[in-house]
Amino acid sequence: MPLKVYYGYAKLNNTIKKPSLRVIYENGNNNTERNIKRIESWIHIVYIRDQTKGETADAMYSDRMFTVYEYFINEKPYNGDLELILEQNYNADSKHVSKKEREEIKSKLREAYDKIYKTTINIK
Repeated sequence: MPLKVYYGYAKLNNTIKKPSLRVIYENGNNNTERNIKRIESWIHIVYIRDQTKGETADAMYSDRMFTVYEYFINEKPYNGDLELILEQNYNADSKHVSKKEREEIKSKLREAYDKIYKTTINIK
């Protein structure tokens, strides 16, 4: 089975208090169902895609089950600017993801933001 990439927003609780966009890469996929349950406990999943061959090659050298990239929405340099975060994530995927799919990811993340963090923080 191909390794997956999960895009979503952090679930806020007593431990996780800062809203953020998280991109989680699988480095191993022994049990897909278990991986999804674990990731769903961390983030509100907005989009899932298969990793490209180049991304999967990076996973071979990892000793962890997941690699997580996180954009803290209210921290510097973003200061609540969701569009800046979405643009940076869009550019980060440019070497491995088609323009059409990057646009779809960006759009879905923008739409989901209000539903997930509507009462927590404001977009500029």
